[in-house]
Amino acid sequence: RRLVMRDAAPDALALGAPTGISGDWTLAGGFRTLQSPVGELDWWGSWSGSDANQGELVWSGVDVQAGAVLQFQLSTGPSAGGMNVLLRSETGEILDQVGISVAQNNWLPVEWRVETDVENADIVFSDAGSEWGQWMAVSDIRLQVAPQ
Repeated sequence: RRLVMRDAAPDALALGAPTGISGDWTLAGGFRTLQSPVGELDWWGSWSGSDANQGELVWSGVDVQAGAVLQFQLSTGPSAGGMNVLLRSETGEILDQVGISVAQNNWLPVEWRVETDVENADIVFSDAGSEWGQWMAVSDIRLQVAPQ
Protein backbone atom coordinates (compact mmCIF):
# COMPACT_ATOMS: atom_id res chain seq x y z
CA ARG A 1 0.00 0.00 0.00
CA ARG A 2 1.06 3.58 -0.56
CA LEU A 3 0.63 6.65 1.54
CA VAL A 4 -1.09 9.25 -0.63
CA MET A 5 -0.76 13.00 -0.12
CA ARG A 6 -3.99 14.90 0.50
CA ASP A 7 -5.61 17.49 2.73
CA ALA A 8 -7.55 16.16 5.73
CA ALA A 9 -11.31 16.24 5.19
CA PRO A 10 -13.03 18.68 7.55
CA ASP A 11 -15.72 16.13 8.48
CA ALA A 12 -13.28 13.38 9.48
CA LEU A 13 -13.68 11.94 12.99
CA ALA A 14 -10.73 12.37 15.37
CA LEU A 15 -9.61 9.12 17.04
CA GLY A 16 -8.19 10.96 20.05
CA ALA A 17 -4.97 10.20 21.89
CA PRO A 18 -3.18 6.87 21.39
CA THR A 19 -4.30 4.10 23.72
CA GLY A 20 -0.88 2.51 24.03
CA ILE A 21 2.68 3.80 24.09
CA SER A 22 5.65 1.49 24.51
CA GLY A 23 9.33 2.27 24.39
CA ASP A 24 10.48 5.82 23.78
CA TRP A 25 7.53 7.54 22.05
CA THR A 26 6.63 10.86 23.67
CA LEU A 27 4.27 13.75 23.02
CA ALA A 28 6.08 16.14 20.63
CA GLY A 29 9.09 13.80 20.72
CA GLY A 30 10.42 14.49 17.23
CA PHE A 31 13.90 15.63 16.34
CA ARG A 32 14.63 19.06 17.86
CA THR A 33 14.15 20.96 14.56
CA LEU A 34 10.77 19.35 13.74
CA GLN A 35 7.97 21.91 13.92
CA SER A 36 4.34 21.12 14.79
CA PRO A 37 2.23 19.60 11.99
CA VAL A 38 -0.16 21.71 9.93
CA GLY A 39 -3.32 22.48 11.90
CA GLU A 40 -3.70 22.36 15.64
CA LEU A 41 -2.93 18.68 16.09
CA ASP A 42 -1.21 16.81 18.87
CA TRP A 43 1.70 14.66 17.72
CA TRP A 44 4.05 12.01 19.06
CA GLY A 45 7.59 11.11 18.09
CA SER A 46 9.97 8.24 18.68
CA TRP A 47 13.18 10.32 18.55
CA SER A 48 12.68 11.69 22.09
CA GLY A 49 16.36 12.58 22.40
CA SER A 50 18.06 9.81 20.41
CA ASP A 51 17.92 8.07 17.02
CA ALA A 52 18.45 4.78 18.88
CA ASN A 53 15.07 5.06 20.67
CA GLN A 54 12.43 2.55 19.63
CA GLY A 55 8.88 1.51 20.46
CA GLU A 56 5.26 1.44 19.35
CA LEU A 57 2.47 3.99 19.32
CA VAL A 58 -0.95 2.30 19.17
CA TRP A 59 -4.58 3.27 18.70
CA SER A 60 -6.52 0.17 19.90
CA GLY A 61 -10.07 -1.07 19.38
CA VAL A 62 -10.67 0.71 16.08
CA ASP A 63 -13.64 -0.33 13.91
CA VAL A 64 -13.32 0.66 10.26
CA GLN A 65 -15.61 0.00 7.30
CA ALA A 66 -14.19 -0.93 3.91
CA GLY A 67 -13.52 2.23 1.91
CA ALA A 68 -12.88 4.39 4.98
CA VAL A 69 -9.72 6.50 5.03
CA LEU A 70 -7.33 7.00 7.95
CA GLN A 71 -5.80 10.48 7.70
CA PHE A 72 -2.72 11.70 9.55
CA GLN A 73 0.53 13.57 9.10
CA LEU A 74 3.82 11.68 9.22
CA SER A 75 7.46 12.70 9.51
CA THR A 76 10.67 10.70 9.62
CA GLY A 77 14.36 11.28 9.99
CA PRO A 78 16.81 10.90 7.09
CA SER A 79 16.26 7.11 7.18
CA ALA A 80 12.99 5.18 7.36
CA GLY A 81 14.73 1.87 8.11
CA GLY A 82 12.84 -0.09 10.77
CA MET A 83 9.73 2.12 10.53
CA ASN A 84 6.33 0.48 10.00
CA VAL A 85 2.68 1.51 9.95
CA LEU A 86 0.36 -1.45 10.49
CA LEU A 87 -3.29 -2.37 10.88
CA ARG A 88 -3.24 -5.32 13.27
CA SER A 89 -6.09 -7.59 14.42
CA GLU A 90 -6.78 -8.18 18.11
CA THR A 91 -5.02 -11.57 17.67
CA GLY A 92 -1.87 -9.88 16.34
CA GLU A 93 -2.37 -10.73 12.66
CA ILE A 94 -1.18 -7.97 10.30
CA LEU A 95 -4.23 -7.03 8.23
CA ASP A 96 -2.62 -4.26 6.20
CA GLN A 97 0.50 -2.12 6.18
CA VAL A 98 1.90 0.82 4.31
CA GLY A 99 5.37 1.63 3.09
CA ILE A 100 7.11 4.57 4.73
CA SER A 101 8.76 7.19 2.55
CA VAL A 102 11.55 9.30 3.99
CA ALA A 103 10.07 12.66 5.02
CA GLN A 104 13.39 14.09 6.26
CA ASN A 105 12.06 16.23 9.11
CA ASN A 106 9.01 17.47 7.16
CA TRP A 107 5.33 16.61 7.67
CA LEU A 108 3.60 14.62 4.93
CA PRO A 109 -0.21 14.73 4.99
CA VAL A 110 -1.27 11.18 4.14
CA GLU A 111 -4.31 8.96 3.75
CA TRP A 112 -4.64 5.21 4.09
CA ARG A 113 -7.70 3.64 2.46
CA VAL A 114 -8.84 0.50 4.29
CA GLU A 115 -10.04 -2.12 1.80
CA THR A 116 -11.97 -4.49 4.11
CA ASP A 117 -14.22 -4.19 7.15
CA VAL A 118 -12.16 -4.30 10.33
CA GLU A 119 -13.40 -4.62 13.93
CA ASN A 120 -11.45 -4.04 17.13
CA ALA A 121 -8.15 -3.55 15.30
CA ASP A 122 -4.99 -1.68 16.29
CA ILE A 123 -3.37 1.07 14.24
CA VAL A 124 0.34 0.70 15.02
CA PHE A 125 3.25 3.04 14.33
CA SER A 126 6.39 1.03 15.04
CA ASP A 127 9.97 2.27 15.27
CA ALA A 128 12.42 -0.64 15.33
CA GLY A 129 15.30 1.41 13.91
CA SER A 130 18.31 2.20 16.07
CA GLU A 131 20.72 3.71 13.54
CA TRP A 132 21.47 7.36 12.78
CA GLY A 133 18.39 9.23 11.49
CA GLN A 134 15.89 6.44 12.19
CA TRP A 135 12.89 7.98 13.93
CA MET A 136 9.24 8.69 13.15
CA ALA A 137 6.59 11.20 14.24
CA VAL A 138 2.82 11.07 13.70
CA SER A 139 -0.06 13.47 14.30
CA ASP A 140 -3.53 12.74 15.61
CA ILE A 141 -5.41 10.30 13.37
CA ARG A 142 -8.71 11.19 11.74
CA LEU A 143 -11.15 8.69 10.23
CA GLN A 144 -13.05 9.64 7.09
CA VAL A 145 -16.01 7.26 7.04
CA ALA A 146 -16.74 5.45 3.77
CA PRO A 147 -19.66 6.91 1.79
CA GLN A 148 -22.88 4.92 2.13
